[in-house]
Amino acid sequence: MPCRMDESLAKSDNLQQSPTQQHNTETPDYSLDCEMSKRQNLYTYDKSDFKKDWFICFHLPKISLITLRRSWNLRLLFLIAMTSLTVVCFYSGIFPSLSSRRHIESIQIPRVAIEIKRADRSQELPGGKEEQPEGGEDSTNHVPKGEKRFPSCIIFGVSKGGTRAMLEYLKLHPHVVAPMAEINFFNNETLFHRGAKWYLDQMPYARDNQIIVEKSPDYFQTPECAPMIRRMNSTIKLLLLLRNPVERLVSQYMQLLDKNPSLPSFEEWVIHPATKDINTNIRSVMVSAYAKYLEPWLSVFPDNQLLIVESDNLRQDPLSEMKRVEKFLNLEPYFESSDFYFNTTRGFYCLRYRSTGKSKCLGKSKGRQHIAVNEAVLKLLRKFYEPYNKRLNEMLGTRFPWS
Repeated sequence: MPCRMDESLAKSDNLQQSPTQQHNTETPDYSLDCEMSKRQNLYTYDKSDFKKDWFICFHLPKISLITLRRSWNLRLLFLIAMTSLTVVCFYSGIFPSLSSRRHIESIQIPRVAIEIKRADRSQELPGGKEEQPEGGEDSTNHVPKGEKRFPSCIIFGVSKGGTRAMLEYLKLHPHVVAPMAEINFFNNETLFHRGAKWYLDQMPYARDNQIIVEKSPDYFQTPECAPMIRRMNSTIKLLLLLRNPVERLVSQYMQLLDKNPSLPSFEEWVIHPATKDINTNIRSVMVSAYAKYLEPWLSVFPDNQLLIVESDNLRQDPLSEMKRVEKFLNLEPYFESSDFYFNTTRGFYCLRYRSTGKSKCLGKSKGRQHIAVNEAVLKLLRKFYEPYNKRLNEMLGTRFPWS
């Protein structure tokens, strides 16, 4: 049976869009939801299944109760147990037909426009904090009218390449808002199964003159994400930060070591014990082989929708790079030299908010000193990445300083 959206639902959707919004203004492509139906098979619902589940949840307890007429104690205990079963039936999704029906009704909404009223639409976050759109210096002072929509830009890679710095710099611009955390919707099977409505709910509210920027750097090494993202928004802009492959690998190892102190030394971790060569079974090793993952993205998106930023350039001269990004995203010129200052203690640039004069630096794990690595292992890594770097230069028609 072909995957399609119910025609009555399609006609009833309110899809008003402002001409100033920098997101897909074409007729919404429901193939994203169709893709979800193929992966989880939730778009088929049999009414007989619903009747069967209804029988199990309600009529079975009553029939069973009749058989316990002689013992009031047993009847009371059984009534409590069956009441609990009824609650579980509806709220824990034990019966696929019931939970699937509710999921289908909520997932077939490609875009939700909501006018915000602070008094009745505020969402509570853990710790009692009210959700605020992240972006623009005045965004923390009040919640303006706006709507939730799919992102106009995604920072899709590469992990440990400076993606956090890029997002924090971008959020200085008053016309940029961003989700509070990495979403990883398109590369996470569990999250993808929650549907387009769930994905949309993770986005902040945005005014007509604002764009939404998502940061999910693990999309890069999952090329299957590219066609799904294009179906979500065919005009989306993509930002990719590339770093010296060996430095990126060392940085990621240090991050993994923080989470798992039992990891072997870097040399033991990166060298295959049998071949004594670079261990290509280590996922982090292959992430730095940029050409391998970039080619599928270039086959899906045209050149004018993808901007590549060299991480060292962003670290050494954030103003110049942010002006490039600003122009690429069709944002009004905003960034100035006063927005950034070099922190001699941390060894990298931090940002400064104009309205308050307050400054902010990235977390302690950013910009830290790398561990010392055996020179022989470094040479092996450089040799390993050399053909990938050469291919990358050919694909992009440029030459990176580390290639």
